[in-house]
Amino acid sequence: MAVRDLFTPSNDEDEDSEDEGDAEGDLLAKEAQLRLDLAILEAIKSTRYLQGRTPVPKSGNLHLAWEYAANPEDHGRFQGMLRVSPCERVVLQTKLFSWIEDRGRSARSTSTSGSIGSSRACTV
Repeated sequence: MAVRDLFTPSNDEDEDSEDEGDAEGDLLAKEAQLRLDLAILEAIKSTRYLQGRTPVPKSGNLHLAWEYAANPEDHGRFQGMLRVSPCERVVLQTKLFSWIEDRGRSARSTSTSGSIGSSRACTV
């Protein structure tokens, strides 16, 4: 609208010589232009992308990976962050947890007087 105002000549000097009928017509023209401008602004405001964009959560922590895994649209971000797909992560997580449980059982069954380092490794 600002560009339109730059290229549309102003009629301020002609308004002094016009009579009342023309001033009323000019007022109606300005009202029509205002309505058109408001309609254009509303159309711009309500315009959407053909494929809407989902908001992308951003943070520097690992908890974002779980948010990315929950949304199928963000699986690419998950893979970029952890270098595995969410499905592979589930398999790796299951194997890792079973490995940790097996190590914990074997550490408890062999001796209770193990070193501090090995007991920490079992509880992680």
